[in-house]
Amino acid sequence: MDIELEEFYTFPTRVKIASILRKAIFSGDIKAGEELSLTDISNKLNVSRTPVREAFQILESENLLELRMNKGAIVKCIDDNFFKDYYEVRILLETKAIEKAINNGIDVSYLEKIHNEFEKNIESSTEEDYKKYNQNFHFYIWKNANNEKLFSILLSLWNGPSFQIIGKRNYIDDSLEEHKEIIEAIKEKNVKRAISCVETHLNTSLKNILALKKW
Repeated sequence: MDIELEEFYTFPTRVKIASILRKAIFSGDIKAGEELSLTDISNKLNVSRTPVREAFQILESENLLELRMNKGAIVKCIDDNFFKDYYEVRILLETKAIEKAINNGIDVSYLEKIHNEFEKNIESSTEEDYKKYNQNFHFYIWKNANNEKLFSILLSLWNGPSFQIIGKRNYIDDSLEEHKEIIEAIKEKNVKRAISCVETHLNTSLKNILALKKW
């Protein structure tokens, strides 16, 4: 699919590893109570132990793992409240980001371009195409908030539980429609509407995740 997408951020190895493990935990491939070994994970992913250890620390900070001295980590139990808390924080931060982006005079033409191109080519698009489009859509808004600390915190939340539904066609269709509403609100410079659209978008994601939960 021929869409020009900007590379707003390249995730370091530790974040990529954390994303892989997080996905396995949320999907149920790694069960609560299961022990993860630094050596086993580093061998499976063909990386050194250092980024794996750092990935474990990231997941510990998210309350997904319990670290054990020199013995790797244990997967903790998660429940609905984990996901509700996650989305509550994202809503608080992303609504502030879009408010600041609009007040900073964000150029909406880039969002319109990638949205229209993806929508036009949706039948031939892969899950990876959608992930890249979706990432660029959100990251572009965050960057235009012109607050590096806000951008950094949102990045730390990005590879979260929404992965479970991201490749499902009905979710993609809903997401595209919600993105269109966000674009229209930005074009109108209507901060109140934009905030409402972002809240709806993220609450829809939460609702879908809870309906598909595997823990």
